[in-house]
Amino acid sequence: EDADRGGDRGWGDPAAVPRVAASELSVVEMRTQYVDRGRPVIVTGLGDALTAGCADPWVLLRDRFGHKTVAVYQQSEASARGNTLGEPHLKQLDSFLDLLADGDAQGMYLYDTPLASKLPELLEHWRVPRYFSHCFLQRTRLPHAYLRSWPTAFVGARGTTSPVHVDRWHSHFWMVQVAGRKRWTIWPESDMPLLRPSWARGTLDPEFPAFGELLQCPDAGLTRPAEAVVEAGEVLFVPGGCPHRVENLAESISFAGNFVDDSNLEAVLADQCALAHRYPEAGELHAALDEVDWSDEWRGPETPLPPDEMAVDYFQGFANRAFS
Repeated sequence: EDADRGGDRGWGDPAAVPRVAASELSVVEMRTQYVDRGRPVIVTGLGDALTAGCADPWVLLRDRFGHKTVAVYQQSEASARGNTLGEPHLKQLDSFLDLLADGDAQGMYLYDTPLASKLPELLEHWRVPRYFSHCFLQRTRLPHAYLRSWPTAFVGARGTTSPVHVDRWHSHFWMVQVAGRKRWTIWPESDMPLLRPSWARGTLDPEFPAFGELLQCPDAGLTRPAEAVVEAGEVLFVPGGCPHRVENLAESISFAGNFVDDSNLEAVLADQCALAHRYPEAGELHAALDEVDWSDEWRGPETPLPPDEMAVDYFQGFANRAFS
C-alpha cells in the first residue's frame, strides 16, 4: 500500500485526482470542467469499449504482433540519475513479452511507439475516447508532420518510469490503461519554476533534474503535485504544460495521445511560432493550425453516452482521412 501511495515525498500531502464514472460525464462536461479548466481527471467504465472487449491484451500482442520489431529502452540507475529513458534496443516483440512474463525484463520499456506507423493493425482493436476525438491536429486542411504521431503504445516492466517531463508545445494528453497500473505525479504548470527546469537543449519542453534530486530540493518541497494510481480500464487526462512523472507499478500496457483543441490552441501556436526558426516541422504545423477558422460552437454531446458510443474508431472517426 505504501508503494502505491508513493512513500515519502519531498512535498506535503499530494492533491487528489478525481475519479468520475463515464456514465456520469458527458463530452461537454469533460471539456468544460476539466480540459478547459486545466484539471486532471480519471474516467472509469470505458475499458472494455476502448479495447473492443479484448479478453487478454498480452495474448493479443503476442499472437497478432509478436513478429514485429520494436524499440525497447533499457533503464538503469545511471539513466535514473540522468533523468532519461535509457538506451533503446531493437527487439522482436514476442521476445520482449517473454522476458516480461518470466520476470526477466527489469528496466525494459517500450515507450511512446506511434501505432499508425509502427503497429497500425492494433488500431483495429484499440479505440480513441470520444472525449478527445475532436483533436485539431486531425482536422487541418494542410498536411503536417504530426498527423500520424498519436496514439502511441507503452509496454513496460514493473518499476520502469517516464522521467519528469512536460509534453511538447502545451499539448494536452490522454491515456488508456489497458493492463497493469501506473502511478502518476502531476504538477500544475505554475509549479514548473520550482522544479529547476533547464531549456539548454533549445526546445520548449525543458529538462528537469532526476526525481531523486527533486525529492531533496527545497524549492520542489514548496509544490503540491497531484498523485494517482491509474488502474486497468481507466482513462487519464493531463492538461498541457503540466510537468509529470509516471511509474509502472506492475507489468503494464497502455496507449495514449497528445491533442490540441480550442482550450490550448493559442499556447500551441505561440510555441510553434517560437520553434519554427529552428524546426521546419513546427512552422508547418503552425501554418496548418493557424489557417483554419476554428469554431468553438461545437462542444459535443451534452448527456453521457453508452460506453460503445464513447469509443471512436481510429480509421473511421479520428484520423484525417484526406491524407491517408
